[in-house]
Amino acid sequence: MKRKNIPLNALRAFEAAARLGRLTVAAEELGVTHGAVSRQVSLLEDWLGATLFQRGASQVALTDNGRVYAQEVTSLLDRLSVVTAQVIEKALTTSRPRTRYTVGTDAMIGARVIAKLPDRLRDRFLSR
Repeated sequence: MKRKNIPLNALRAFEAAARLGRLTVAAEELGVTHGAVSRQVSLLEDWLGATLFQRGASQVALTDNGRVYAQEVTSLLDRLSVVTAQVIEKALTTSRPRTRYTVGTDAMIGARVIAKLPDRLRDRFLSR
């Protein structure tokens, strides 16, 4: 069976909006605008052919389809995060040669990127 190319950014936007209950809060978490989240959710709804949110004047509510889909998507993304962390942890503990990179950036951008790194990666890259 051929795998469909799921719009992953749209899936992430939907999951964040469903979990957090507001598009604006989801946008803040994802580092994008409210409009970007709204467009991504609409794209996913069009792709699925199903309405996931009921939209009101200033809020959204999950439909029954949206609620079921959100539970499954959140569970899958959580599992993906766990597996990804396991792979990273294993890679960090192997004895393969590591390449060292130096990246130049201004302090504000660098601080924002470093703050988003998982603790074990931040400790590894900043301890040298």
